[in-house]
Parts: sequence; structure tokens; C-alpha cells
Amino acid sequence: MSVRGLKRLTGEFAVEKAQEYTDLALTPLQNSVILNGVLLKNIELANGITEVPHKLGREPIGWLIVGKDATADIWDSQATNARKRITLLLNSSADVVVSLWIF
Repeated sequence: MSVRGLKRLTGEFAVEKAQEYTDLALTPLQNSVILNGVLLKNIELANGITEVPHKLGREPIGWLIVGKDATADIWDSQATNARKRITLLLNSSADVVVSLWIF
């Protein structure tokens, strides 16, 4: 929903100016691709490749590790993933539990 769609004509200059400034402030946030994501908690990655359902309903733009319970290098194999719209192929150098922000 657009912030602009929430504006109401009130006849009050101050109220309408506040709505305009709010719109200017919030529109960039609404258009931010990184904010349009899904948090996946406690994903168990085995040493090697793990297929992780990402629940976005579209191909991801990127992902971030937001929590990790052990030392492990993690990288993706999305270039070879035939199911990008529904999964991430993640490689891990060790068994680890992670939380991911997928966007």
C-alpha cells in the first residue's frame, strides 16, 4: 500500500504538510528491497550443501546471516539452483545452525 493512498484532505495546512513530510520519509523505506524479506530462524546447515526453502514466493535478491551458533563459512550455489523461486542452496564448511534474512 502506498503512503500516498493514506493521505486525507483536511483543509488544515499543518496536517496536510505533516502528511506530505511523512510520505517523503516513508516512501524510500517502502521501496527498499532489503526490507521486503523473510526471517528464517534456526536453520540447520550440514557440512556441504543444504537446500533451504526461503518462503519469499519469488527469486531472492540476496540473503544475510543474522545469527550463527558455530564457526562456519557459508556461501550459496544459487547459480546452479534450478528452484531459485522456492529454495536457497547453501554451502557450509561445518555443521551449524543459522538465522537468515532473505530478501
